Amino acid sequence: MEKILINIVENMKKSIVFVDEYNTIRYLNNSAKKYYEKRNYPDLIGKSVLSFHDQNLNEKIQMATRMLKNNISLESVEIGKIRIFPVRSDEKFYGYYMEI
Repeated sequence: MEKILINIVENMKKSIVFVDEYNTIRYLNNSAKKYYEKRNYPDLIGKSVLSFHDQNLNEKIQMATRMLKNNISLESVEIGKIRIFPVRSDEKFYGYYMEI
């Protein structure tokens, strides 16, 4: 079942980026890799999501992260075209994924 779920996420048309609780990019699906490669960001794994956006967007991402971390009932935060969803297990916040 795990391989099937991985295959589904890898082949989604939406770009999915998983970012850990320290704002480090840990995963991009195939659509996200193509999206960022076209914008000359070919290798983002291990880099801070805050290292390639402007300060205004970084502040919004940081605010959204705090909101998601501190409000267990919050299901997502929208920043322009980007929707950010928390990743939790047993109420522990592990990070978030962005749908672009």
